[in-house]
Amino acid sequence: MTPLGYVFVASILLGVVLTWGVARRRSRMKGSFGPAGTLLLGFMLTNVSTLFVMLAFFLADIVRDMIILPKYTAEIVDVESAWEEVRRTDSDGDSWTEDVLMHTPILRFEDETGRFVTLPGNVRSGAAPIIGDMVRVAYGGGSVKVISVASIGLLAGGGLIVAILGYILLHAVYYSVGRSQARLGEMGVKALFYGLFPLGMLGMFAGLLWGGVIEFLRVDSDVPVWAFVVSLFFCVVLVLAAVGLVMSARQEKPRRRGRRGRRAS
Repeated sequence: MTPLGYVFVASILLGVVLTWGVARRRSRMKGSFGPAGTLLLGFMLTNVSTLFVMLAFFLADIVRDMIILPKYTAEIVDVESAWEEVRRTDSDGDSWTEDVLMHTPILRFEDETGRFVTLPGNVRSGAAPIIGDMVRVAYGGGSVKVISVASIGLLAGGGLIVAILGYILLHAVYYSVGRSQARLGEMGVKALFYGLFPLGMLGMFAGLLWGGVIEFLRVDSDVPVWAFVVSLFFCVVLVLAAVGLVMSARQEKPRRRGRRGRRAS
């Protein structure tokens, strides 16, 4: 069995153990879930644990390669395109599938031995890469890892998913061993309001600033005036929202200190 196979088996065992712990705790506190409820719980926790472990394994493997493998500057010499079926969902919850043309860059670079290597990159996107552009890559073991804003953004998104899945599993662990989940819930709220929201605001600000403001100021820009005005307006709104978030966080600290002082007295 390969290391990936062992990781997969371990992720399933983790789900089974958590299901047993939650079901045992539930039977002591409020009564058994019943066979159907236990099966549903096991299905959910096993899926969450499998997604968590496998995704964390893949992300850690990619990040490790991007850090330790030799780095090269590669040129995009060609593009491979293929139609893929993508599932879309609108704001009303209606979903549909459509075919999207995805593009994979073909990269060529010279390794440390002086040999020219031509391989497809590990990042696909709907935007067609420009032939002739130069990108930074990590190469080793016959595979190429592209180091770019897009690849780092994908890793950050995957890391966020891993964090959310891990938070769900941590709740299950706390419940299984009988520990209070109040502080864990408070940590989740703090991470949401003081971590996820600011990072999302920062990403939106960077995108609007780069795509609507900086691009408009270029001499050969084709960004319309209305897009510049809208982008500038929302940049100002995001800055004001960030200032308000920081001020509210500063006001919250003295309140908590006052509460602790009253409890001590």
